[in-house]
Amino acid sequence: MAARSRTRLAPLAGALLGLLGTVSCSQTAAPCPPVGFPAQSSDRTPSAVDDEHETKASHVRLRRLISAVEALECGANGLDPQASSSALSKLADSLSLLAGVPTPAVLRVRSAAESLHSLSGGAGNVPSAESVPKTGKGQPIETVHAGLVAAQQVLLAQSGPVRSQSSVTALGDSVAAMQSERDLAARCQSAISAFRAASDAVFVGLDAGPPFGDTEPEASARRSFPSMAAGVEPARAAVASLGNAEWPRARDRAAEALRLFAAMLSAADCHGLFTSKISSLRFQSERLSRSDALGFGLSRWIKQGLSTALDVLDVLNTSQQAQSSAAATGKQAEPNRTAAAEPWARAARAAVANISSDELFGLQRTPIQDGFRATLDALVIAAASAPVCRA
Repeated sequence: MAARSRTRLAPLAGALLGLLGTVSCSQTAAPCPPVGFPAQSSDRTPSAVDDEHETKASHVRLRRLISAVEALECGANGLDPQASSSALSKLADSLSLLAGVPTPAVLRVRSAAESLHSLSGGAGNVPSAESVPKTGKGQPIETVHAGLVAAQQVLLAQSGPVRSQSSVTALGDSVAAMQSERDLAARCQSAISAFRAASDAVFVGLDAGPPFGDTEPEASARRSFPSMAAGVEPARAAVASLGNAEWPRARDRAAEALRLFAAMLSAADCHGLFTSKISSLRFQSERLSRSDALGFGLSRWIKQGLSTALDVLDVLNTSQQAQSSAAATGKQAEPNRTAAAEPWARAARAAVANISSDELFGLQRTPIQDGFRATLDALVIAAASAPVCRA
């Protein structure tokens, strides 16, 4: 009897469970998974969900940046202000994803985007060629330049290691070309190159592949010498100028000296052995050129730049010694004159070590000047026997 009762109750129990299931899956409760699909795990924490949403939002920003930069074209009137405004706005959104970027500079990029939007008067109202002078504050190309300079400052001022140095250097070259070019079409092309380099820098800074190439700056845009020795006198003049410069101009003189050191070492790099380090040296020079004169990073960037120059010199000395030994087949090798630079390089490292990375530039002009002079001395000695690369 009991067994028959349990048999009759089984369908009723199933119906009740089905009813409960229907209630729990009603519109007022959490939705049930489709039939045949497992329910999602409920152990996902709110922070994990937030991280996932943030990652998706970041990907959307980066895709929009690529689309905005790809849409830029040079027309008869140069860059379309509305398209430029969109590209700068998307660039500002993407720059904010990087760690340790200064907020004021990002706001300046956004401000330039808003100014361009106002200048355009809407997507269908593009100024004519007659209303867009080649120079002049408040004009579209000048506003684009101001926004790109602000973007460069954001990238140069990142805290911690900067992985996108070559892209940031290329950005600086393109921004400089925008000012030096007089033809509107040439300035427009330089602006597009700057947008592409800035986008590459953002992607590399986020450990992603650069969408536009992340290439080294064109050699024509750099300061160059036919030989390392050819750069000795300009470098001497720059270092001497640093020692005599008044406070407001000292930073620019230090940047120029580092730029000349990079050009000297590049002239002796016949086999591309230290391209990366030379790029890093140029990057520190760019940082000095575009940074706040009262910033705390100046001394650190100078110290990094001088140390990098001496690292390159060590590689050059080692390479020259190896080539000299290989050439001495079966007979006594002639003294390697490049080795004479080694004690000078050691003395320069000692001088550079005296520069405090955490102290303001204006409070340690003497150790900084000593570091530049000692590094220059080591470079001058090495230049006497450095190779002359064939074109």
